[in-house]
Parts: sequence; structure tokens; C-alpha cells
Amino acid sequence: MEALEKDLHYYFYDPKQLRRFPNAHPFSGITNLWFVYEAFLGRRYLTLQKKHQGPPAAKPVLRVGPNHLSFYSREAIKDIHGHGTLMEKGVHYDLLAGTHRHLADVVDRGEHTRKRKMLAATFSQGSLSKYDDLVGQKMLEFTGQMDRYCQSEPLDPTLRPVVDYRRWAILYTQEVIAGIDGSTYQARYRDSIEGSMHRDCVFSAFPTWYHGLVTVTCELIPQYRGYARRAKAFGDIVRHQVRRRIAQCTDEEDPHSDLMSALLRDRKNESLNLEFGELFAEANVILNAGSHSTGIAMTNTINSLLHCPRAMRILQEELDVAIPDPNDIPSFEDVKLLPYLRACFDESMRMNAPSQFSLPRKTPPAGARIAGHWIAGDTQVTTPTHAIHMDKEIWGDPDIYRPERWLGDDGKRLQEFFLAFSKGPRGCIGRNITYMEQSVMLATMVRRYNISLADPKFEVSRYETVSTIVDALPLNFSRRG
Repeated sequence: MEALEKDLHYYFYDPKQLRRFPNAHPFSGITNLWFVYEAFLGRRYLTLQKKHQGPPAAKPVLRVGPNHLSFYSREAIKDIHGHGTLMEKGVHYDLLAGTHRHLADVVDRGEHTRKRKMLAATFSQGSLSKYDDLVGQKMLEFTGQMDRYCQSEPLDPTLRPVVDYRRWAILYTQEVIAGIDGSTYQARYRDSIEGSMHRDCVFSAFPTWYHGLVTVTCELIPQYRGYARRAKAFGDIVRHQVRRRIAQCTDEEDPHSDLMSALLRDRKNESLNLEFGELFAEANVILNAGSHSTGIAMTNTINSLLHCPRAMRILQEELDVAIPDPNDIPSFEDVKLLPYLRACFDESMRMNAPSQFSLPRKTPPAGARIAGHWIAGDTQVTTPTHAIHMDKEIWGDPDIYRPERWLGDDGKRLQEFFLAFSKGPRGCIGRNITYMEQSVMLATMVRRYNISLADPKFEVSRYETVSTIVDALPLNFSRRG
């Protein structure tokens, strides 16, 4: 009751003058409860799109919480996420941080710069060639499994083996990023990641109560107790992987050339001597974003192509020329410059970004101007990724999967409004890695196989957590000539 009285006093006193903006919900100026409810239902991004775009009329700024504004405008993208922005990372990052910060949740600008410099070379476009052998080997193992499904094809087409593409896509990216080959106890990698996502998405809207809510619900509610157990399993997987890699690295050299190498030794091959907590934190976010989020993106892309046969035919024609032998596993070098292949990814991530809700920022203590509005200091601000990606004024026909929009000069202009990797100095450092994983896999699959939905009427279901989780995608495969 005391908390409610405080919120009511804050709303009517209005020290930051936020009441001038329309509420997303009748109670959103007083409490975050409605936002938590939308997060619990897994539809927060869709609700925000409807609230911003109308009917009856578009609302460029919405108050979605007592101290949280959502900006649906082109100008706000630059003001909040662009280079030179004054915005800081919001309280969300403090809530979810562990004992050591990783690149994605570090708030201090100087520390962020140090971490980004440490990892920049490893994630750069020029460094991707050293991962070609690993990606190719994992793709060979992947196609070996898919070929077995094709060989077991029965005479009756209705009895063809069904493959859950979503499951296999995440397994492939997991192997590429981590090479997971066992742990001290059995844990489901994908379920472990998603457990923490469910929990964190719902309760992070209550910064003051977050830790208490997590503790209580994980004790009393079986569903959330399961989330906590699964989240712990993911931490144990990461911890095991880090210890295994440290053990493989001698005093003189690191025998591997992988993403962990950048955390163990610098370019001069000198040990960085990072604390185990920092190694764990960085490995945690690399394993999460580099495998799970990329697997979701791959699933969305193949699903989009299956619902757009015209685009699938154009992509097949491009790949048939680039990869004459369907038995070949292309390297990233073979396919990285194929314009339609890249366009298929970007168009899919526009319509269904792996993370549909913009990462929160807050205004500096002195305040800042956003899209023409002066916003008081320490106010949480976001740009709704999905709503902007579905803006008719920007995209014309946002509900249509049309990769061609990304080709030529129009495609370059549209990159300004493409938020799948965020923007500016805090944008995703791993975008080159995810494009590499996606390019090799999609090029191989579309060139090598005829792919179809196991049920022509099937529609993918999605549930928003920290990422927008995709449910199973049942497909049939057969070999192409």
C-alpha cells in the first residue's frame, strides 16, 4: 500500500512533467503492472505496436510506465541510440548483472570501451576467415543428419520424416559458438537459456522489487521454480565451458582459435589474466546471443521463405550459380557477397527480430532532448523495435516479406531504421558472426534440399521473453539435384 501511495503521489506531483504524454494504458502512469502482465503473456511488442500505430491515430510518444517513455519516431532512433548520444544504459542492466559485468550489460563508458577493444578484432569482418573450418565442419555434421532423414523417405509422402528445424538450427549455432561436448551433469542447453529469459523479462519492469519478486515466485510458483532451475543449468554449462578452455590454454600459448581466445590472450599472445568472473560473464553473453538468438533468426528466415515461394525461387537461382555442386559446403567467403541471400536475412529480421523490444536507455541526470521533446534526467526511454520495423511510412508494405527492398540504394537508406542489432556505439558487436553462421547454413540448406512445411497450414507461434522465442518449425526435406 505504501508503494502504491508513493506512485500516486509521483503521478499527480509530476516532477518530470511526464503526464503531458498519453498513457499506453489507463494505469501506466501509476504502475508498471500492466507492462508486466503483457510481458507475462509474451505479447508486449505486439501491444506496443498497436498502441503506437493506432487506431484511432498514431502516437509517437507513449508513457508505458511511471518513469518510462516509448518513442515511435525516426528522430528518436538517432537521439537515443546514435553515435554521440548522451543516453546511458538503464536500470534494467543493473538488475540483471552478476558479480562481473559483460560487454552487453556494462554501464560505465570507459569500461565498455575497454571491453569492446578487447573483443573488436575477434568479431571483426576480417577475422571471420579463421572460423571457416569450424563452421564448415559443423555444417558437414548437420547435413549428415539431414541426409539421413532424406534417405529414410517412404513411398507414402504423408509418412515422410518430420524435422523440427528450430531445434536443429539452435543445435548448429550452439556447436559453432561453443563446441559443447559434455558437462558434469546432463542439462538441456536451449531450455536452460530460455528459463532465465522468461523470468527476467517479466520482473525487470519492477526495479525496486525485482530481486524480492524473483526469490518469492521461484519459491512458491512451480512454473517459475522451473525457470530458476533451468537458468542455473545454463550458468553451470557456461562455467564448465570456461574452465575447460582455461585448462586447455598453457602458459605459453592457446592451442585454439575461437571466440574464447580473445578473452584469454591479446594480439601479442600475452595472457590477459582476467578474473574468472569476467571470463564467465563474457562467455555467458557470447553463448546466449551467438547461439540462441542466431538460431531464432535462422528459423524465422526459413519460415519466411517457405511462405514466400517467389523469394525462395530467386534465392535458389542465386545459390545454384554460386554453388554449382549441391554436395559442397560453401565457405563464408563463397557466399558473403550474395546480395539476395543477405536481403533474405535482413527482411526476416525486420519482420521478426530475435529481440523485438528495444534495449532500455535512460536520459542523463541533466536531461536531454529526444525527437523535439525535452525529457527530464534519469527517465527510461526506449524505441519499440517491432513497431518501427512495421511502420508504413518507412517501409511502404511492412506486412509483406519482400527481400528486394534491401537491394541497391533503397536498401542502404533503410539500414538507418533497421534495429535488429540496435544502433550506435552500443550496437551488437557480434553481428558479423551471426551473418556468417546464417549465411553458411541457409546457403547450404537451400542449395542442397527441397524444403517444405510438414503441414502447409502450419503457422509459427512466438512468445516474447528477453528474446522472442519461436516454437517448433516442423519441416520435410528431400535432396535437390
